[in-house]
Amino acid sequence: MKRAWETTKERAGDALHSGEQYVRKHPTTSVLSVFGTGCLVGIAIGWAIAHEAHESYSKRASDLLGILRGKLNLD
Repeated sequence: MKRAWETTKERAGDALHSGEQYVRKHPTTSVLSVFGTGCLVGIAIGWAIAHEAHESYSKRASDLLGILRGKLNLD
């Protein structure tokens, strides 16, 4: 288990070093990539929130209509 942990730490350190070198060589590409990824994640989260709120609103509206229908004896 200890050997696996050491191997994982070593690989993570190598990946971090490689990423750092790439950012140093290509700063503009790195910034634009991170910005684009952030925009996509933001759009996905916004869509998920809006979609959830829409479903919740539809459910509430349906429940309210059911209550009104029952009170007005429209069944």
